[in-house]
Amino acid sequence: LLAVHVARTDGLSSSTPASLPELQALVESLGGHYHVLTGDDPSEAVLQFARAEDATQLVIGASRRRWINRVLGGLGTAASIIRESGSIDVHIVTHGHVDRGRLPQLGRGLSRRRQLLGCLVGAIALLAVSGLIGQLRGDLTLASIGLIYLLVVITVALVGGLLPAVAAALLASAAVNYWFTPPYYSFRIGDRNNALALSVFVVVAAAVSVVVDLAAKRAEQAARSSAEAEVLSALAGTALGAAEPLPALVQQLREVFGADAAALQELQPEGGWTTTVRAGAEPAPAVHRSIEPVGEDARLVVCGRPLSGSDVRLLRAFASHVGAVRRTERLQREAAEARTAEAADQVRTALLAAVGHDLRTPLATIKASASALLDDGVALAPQDRQELLAGIESAADRLTRLVVNLLDMSGLVTGEVAPKLEPTSIQEVVARVVQSFADDPAARRLEVELDERLPAVLADAGLTERVLRLVTENALAYGASQPVLVQASCLGDRMEVRVVDRGPGLDSDGKERSFQPFQRADDVPLGAGIGLGLAVARGLAESQGGSLDPEDTPGGGLTMVLTLPLAG
Repeated sequence: LLAVHVARTDGLSSSTPASLPELQALVESLGGHYHVLTGDDPSEAVLQFARAEDATQLVIGASRRRWINRVLGGLGTAASIIRESGSIDVHIVTHGHVDRGRLPQLGRGLSRRRQLLGCLVGAIALLAVSGLIGQLRGDLTLASIGLIYLLVVITVALVGGLLPAVAAALLASAAVNYWFTPPYYSFRIGDRNNALALSVFVVVAAAVSVVVDLAAKRAEQAARSSAEAEVLSALAGTALGAAEPLPALVQQLREVFGADAAALQELQPEGGWTTTVRAGAEPAPAVHRSIEPVGEDARLVVCGRPLSGSDVRLLRAFASHVGAVRRTERLQREAAEARTAEAADQVRTALLAAVGHDLRTPLATIKASASALLDDGVALAPQDRQELLAGIESAADRLTRLVVNLLDMSGLVTGEVAPKLEPTSIQEVVARVVQSFADDPAARRLEVELDERLPAVLADAGLTERVLRLVTENALAYGASQPVLVQASCLGDRMEVRVVDRGPGLDSDGKERSFQPFQRADDVPLGAGIGLGLAVARGLAESQGGSLDPEDTPGGGLTMVLTLPLAG
């Protein structure tokens, strides 16, 4: 769905500028794309755009032109589109404003079509008026005849501009002199008053023609300025509202100028220009190119017809908007890099604090136990030796878990986690999680309820196992010695894996705070962990396109819900 508005340079647009934002919002709400074009001929602009987009259907409204418009102005937009559409199907939609348009504005400038029309109107009008006055010559004075011819000249000036009006004035003067000024049928003038009247007639007719022509030019300039303002307004909306403003601006640049192609090129460090954004196909080398700099390292290139002075002003406005968008994107990238660096600094600071508190305990245990075992001067009973070795193993396991969590968190912050997504059986993943708690006495409280017919999920098996282990470990630690249940169910195209505990639960603020790095429950002693488990689990879940969210357990407790997409 491509909606097209043509900002006509003759100022005869049927849409008021105030309605355009509403129309654009309507089109975008329907999933379509809104385009603004400029052109002297709306039907030609629409058909060129339709052919460029390979459109097969055109839907347009019924004409609002009155009959007098059609007589004086020729075919309307709808009729012109139908006549020139070729293989494109045109659908005409009626509405409540049919034949209720404005009267024609005849002074539209000095186009060749208007000049020819003025000449035609002048010739027909002069012949008709001369024949009519010839029948009434005895009843009309020379002044009345001159005024009638002056009316013809003014009409020609309104229709065709200066040159046809001057020609009509000269012909009218010759007609009055030849047919209606004694001696008749001769260009000689016998009365000085008649000579003066004819001279004044020519001067007045020429002066009126000049005034009408200047007014037409000023109206055309005002209409052009209005069209440019309309394009600039749409340009500002594109720069502010588009998800990807640079491609949208380059596409709008091509549409506004009716160009074969438009491109944004950037200067490379080693020299030479490379195209980063293009609208339209690569043009032939012989096609005219208009270039406008965008700062010192970029430029806009418009391929097609040569641009006029007013077109160059619009091109510079586009260049200013493109430059502003590029600066904004650069600042956004720098801000994102600064946020990443700040997050990394926070992680490093927290890691140093963790080393000072939580890593010291297992290291001290390992050091003391190893020293006792290596001291030849101390006689250890077999039972004492076994306890020291068990302490070393337990401290090493704790240290391993801490280091793994730290590495996982560091990888999430720096974006180094790259999941390998493939169809994964959630039953097998949960089985490995349960097996990993085989030596933990708390695992006796772990209960699993999984349907064997559950479909596969699209996930990384290793990362999913890590997420469920961290969540299950957290539930066993805070579950108040109550059973912890693992269950799963499908909802639409996703699977929800729930780890349910019957502990004290968390309030709404505590739920989200528990996912922040280095957060622990208030009653957890130092050395029991550095508060990274849930933060790492959520990060690993989101890296796979899933989510990890807390819910209240009915009857009390906390339920962690891991959501993953189904395979296929």
